[in-house]
Amino acid sequence: MTRHLPVPRTSDNAETTRLRVALSPQLIDGDKALTTQTFTELNSKSGSQFEAAIYEANLASGETADVIVQTGDDPLIFKDVIAGFDGDHLSTQWFRNPDYTGGSEIPAYAFNDEGADPQLFTLLGGATVADPGTPVGPKIHTIGTDGQANRRVSTVSEAVGVERILASNAVYLFRFTNENNSDTRLTAAATWYQGPLSTNVELVV
Repeated sequence: MTRHLPVPRTSDNAETTRLRVALSPQLIDGDKALTTQTFTELNSKSGSQFEAAIYEANLASGETADVIVQTGDDPLIFKDVIAGFDGDHLSTQWFRNPDYTGGSEIPAYAFNDEGADPQLFTLLGGATVADPGTPVGPKIHTIGTDGQANRRVSTVSEAVGVERILASNAVYLFRFTNENNSDTRLTAAATWYQGPLSTNVELVV
């Protein structure tokens, strides 16, 4: 039977959490195989991996679709943001501390429907943004083709294996901008982890 080490919960990300465990014989016996899994797979099983999606049926030329992300006592680690559009030019960018009012909550869902962690974050769409805030990432442009758009290239936010870490108890804005000269439809989905960073966990044998 495979045993998984528990991941301690902590709301103080400035301190290291120490965890005393007994090492499995699989780690010290060279005659046995060691089975590993990705963080995303483990987080999905533990109920700390979430997802959400948006759809804009008619994003006019030059207009933006903004998503406000309010974090809680734990940081969020965005694994991927994927967008599809039927124009020929879309840009995306992350900001911190936006100046905004209003907005409607975007529902988020845990990958583990049986034992999900409580959601310590809030996503808002449709807010009135006076100032997007301070950029915390570059403006990324994705080019499509008239009639086909970006159907063959849909990842617009990060390279494979890169994670965007949002600090705890902070407010961020993720902005989609239609850089095309005509209207476009926009669909987007994101997945992220909520919880302490693995670098803040110390194993004590």
